[in-house]
Amino acid sequence: MTRPFNPYSVYTAKFLHLLDSCRNKRNPAMWLFENDARSTLFMLESISRIWYRAFDDEETKKWHKTFKKLEDLLGEIDYYTSLLKEFSKNKSITNIQTDYFKKKKNKAVEKLNKKLTEKDFFKKFMVGSSKPGVLSFNNKNVLLKLHEEIEKEIVEFFNFFKRFENGFTNMESQVHELRRCLRWISIYAQSLGGIIVIKEKKVKYKWEKEFIRENAVNSSYNKIPIKKGLKHYITFDKKAFYALTFVIEELGKIKDKGMAIEALAKAIEKTMPYRSTSAIKLANRELKSDLTVKQLLAKAHKLLSDFFIVYKIHTRFL
Repeated sequence: MTRPFNPYSVYTAKFLHLLDSCRNKRNPAMWLFENDARSTLFMLESISRIWYRAFDDEETKKWHKTFKKLEDLLGEIDYYTSLLKEFSKNKSITNIQTDYFKKKKNKAVEKLNKKLTEKDFFKKFMVGSSKPGVLSFNNKNVLLKLHEEIEKEIVEFFNFFKRFENGFTNMESQVHELRRCLRWISIYAQSLGGIIVIKEKKVKYKWEKEFIRENAVNSSYNKIPIKKGLKHYITFDKKAFYALTFVIEELGKIKDKGMAIEALAKAIEKTMPYRSTSAIKLANRELKSDLTVKQLLAKAHKLLSDFFIVYKIHTRFL
């Protein structure tokens, strides 16, 4: 008899524990944030995402919606926490501007605390979605279907990029969104608990020097779990996977810089309505940014154009 294998149950148990632990805390939202609950939610969100998309399963789609809402709320806290950390070290940025972001962070924390209280810490939902055997993974047909879904998503991401052949114009809806898309492939490799394996092919690619760093093998993003004894595995080209994680990391750096400039510019507009310099120029000056948002958008587009169009690295996953 084949032993059941369900990576989803690992993360439901982990998140249930986190919810039980935060229930009696003074500030449960911040406790969840500080104890990295967002990482667990990413795992749950990714597994429910690939499952409902592969099997058109409405119940799992509802689970995904809830996980995403919670992860988004923690993501909002993370966003303002990161901005505050960066801006607080910068003497060019005034207290009025940092106070603007403190208020934004406090509002995000309050929003999550309210949601947790209203839903009784999602205990009923989590218990209901973690019933034994609710998702069964050690089945060749299931794994073939999941593999098919991953390939379908990669084609979707490529088509998404092709819509902007003349360049990006928006950091959030284009660069950040496409990074989110690509990141799912990397997260699947972690969350599926050993279903995905990476194998090196004896091929020398032209793009290796540009897309694979010397320390790639030591990157935590490239260390994926191994599960022995499954009936089928989803196999990724190791070099292409390393290239993908490099692109995700580089896009992360670009979007962080760009969105920090835009966020500070918005704060300047709100707190300094009578300035003589444009908010975006002032934000660039205060952050001492070597690149403007426009230049960062161009840098992101060049990186993705090389990945998708010039070298067609995404086809190594198909």
